Amino acid sequence: MAGAITWLEPLFGKYHQIIGPYILWGNFPKLAISRDWEPPSKTAHGPHEDRPRLRAIIPAEISQALFDAMENQRTIFDYVGASQKA
Repeated sequence: MAGAITWLEPLFGKYHQIIGPYILWGNFPKLAISRDWEPPSKTAHGPHEDRPRLRAIIPAEISQALFDAMENQRTIFDYVGASQKA
């Protein structure tokens, strides 16, 4: 939620990436999300006692992109010969 930036930046510093209404803090590679991905509608869950909890769930697309980014991240040593890794 963009409104949280004002309150969270003093605690966590500048956000790392914004994907739709989701603001992400942390040290991780930029996430690759399809340009045609649309976040769930605010009213997708309708009036329901669990609506706040359901809206807080991180979409599977963002979760998968974060997993992929962390699982596939590279270091400089991935690009140099093994003999140079001292």
